Order: sequence, then structure tokens, then C-alpha cells
Amino acid sequence: LCESRGLRDLAEIGEPPRRGRPVSDPRASSDLLSHLLDLSTPDHALPGDYAGHMLYEAGGYRWLCYPAGAVQCVLRVGHPRDLVLPHLRAMVLAAALPPSLDRILELGTGGGGLLRFFAAKRPRASITSVDDDPRMQHIAAQHFGLPSTARLLCMDGLTYLSRKREPRDLILVDLFRGRTPPPALADAGTLATLRDRLAPGGAVAMNTLPPSRAALVDLLESVRGIFAGVGVISFPSQGNVVLVLRSETLPDREHWQAQLDRAGLDPGIKVASLFSHAAGAVQYLSLEFQS
Repeated sequence: LCESRGLRDLAEIGEPPRRGRPVSDPRASSDLLSHLLDLSTPDHALPGDYAGHMLYEAGGYRWLCYPAGAVQCVLRVGHPRDLVLPHLRAMVLAAALPPSLDRILELGTGGGGLLRFFAAKRPRASITSVDDDPRMQHIAAQHFGLPSTARLLCMDGLTYLSRKREPRDLILVDLFRGRTPPPALADAGTLATLRDRLAPGGAVAMNTLPPSRAALVDLLESVRGIFAGVGVISFPSQGNVVLVLRSETLPDREHWQAQLDRAGLDPGIKVASLFSHAAGAVQYLSLEFQS
């Protein structure tokens, strides 16, 4: 078990010298990820060893790409607390449900987007982030500005979950090997452990990447057997599906939006519509994204 504190802080991630040729603001694009991939050229590559990944910077954004070319994480330079990737913004929906956000657990540090966001929005919260890839944690600390207030652990996230029994108000799950989440995430035992680690009223936000519609149906059947409330937000262009899970039932659209507003998190989303299925046990949500 390796623990790291006091890594490169948010204040150090300012506006760096511009590199490469000028580009338009990616926020104006209807498909940010596609826009960033178009900019993932040698002109905008930052030199260095990034564990087989490529690091780019252009137009006020810094992003890391998998070897296969998919965008893994994005930082808005000069605004490190902003959530850029749509699925991360959707995961914040779960944070509107607990009565408090004093104890937050993240499984999968990635580029630290959710860490930066919640450290800014809830500076007094106890936030622990677990990732088994020390190289990725080093890249995130050096180039994406991890908050010094968070506790970072280097170990397998599901192992940590099974060993540490303290309740959490919010559990964020973003575990991947490349573009594949661990199969154990769909196991009834793992899902039951997630449920059992929640404080009363707590919630889980889980980012998944089902390889097929059948795989998504199987996953939803599994979570329905464990959680009374299941929310589904799908991103067809990316393939991501975000699940919001809790032991209690989920609110309707108006109450969910009201709770999100009341929490003061402001992730730049609105609940545009909500469709209930399976006698209300599963809710399919459509979000409106704001710049």
C-alpha cells in the first residue's frame, strides 16, 4: 500500500506558454472529444514519457490519450476545477442525493477531474481516491493538478472496497483497464459490497463502457437485484453509460433537479427528461449540458 499526500496542487496549474499553431476554442464544438482527437497531432504533443500515453495541449485544454487514440482525461487550463468530460459531469448527479457529502470515496483516480471538482466544492470533506496504477497517479499529479487535501492510495480499488468498511456518503467508480472495466464490477458480490459501504441516503456513481446492448441489459439486471434506485445516463457517441445507484428509490425529475441546485454543485448540467421503467426501479435520464 503506497500513500501519497501533498502532490502538485491546483494553484500550480495555471496558464502555460502556448504551443503549436493557434486553434479554435473546443467548447464551441458540438463534439468536444472528436475536436480534441482532431488536435491530437505532433504540433500539440508535450514531450515526455507518459507510460505509453500521449499528452497534448492546445486551445486552453490539456488532455491524455490512450495508445489507441481515445481521450482518457482532460483539463481546462486555468480552470482546473471545471469538469470537461460529459460522463464526469453526469456522475455528479449522484452527489445531489446524499444528505451530506462529508465522506467521499473514488475508485479510479484517472486524471483527477472529480477530485479537483469535489475538493473545490466540498473543501472540508474527507476524500479518498484509490488507483492501482502508480504511473497514472504520477501523470495526474504532475500534469493535471491533484488537490493536496485528498488522500491518494495506490492499490486495487475493489480490494480496498472489500477491506475498508467505513460508510461513505458518495462512492465514485471509474475503474478501467484501457477501455475495459473489470468484470467483477458486474458481480452481485461486488455490487452488494458497494451498497453496504454507503451511509444512509448515500449514492454510487459508476462509469461503465458496455461492449454491447446485451452486456448493458445484463448489468442492469445485476444492479436491480441489489439497489432499489437505478439511474441510467447513456452517451452513445462515446459508448459510456453512467449508473447512479442507491438503496433508496430515486427522485422524480423535478425533485432531482431541485436537489442538484440546492447542493450548489453546479456541474453544468440540467436534468432535461426522465423516463421510468420496470415499475419505476430504473430511470433513464437525458441531460442538458451547459458551457
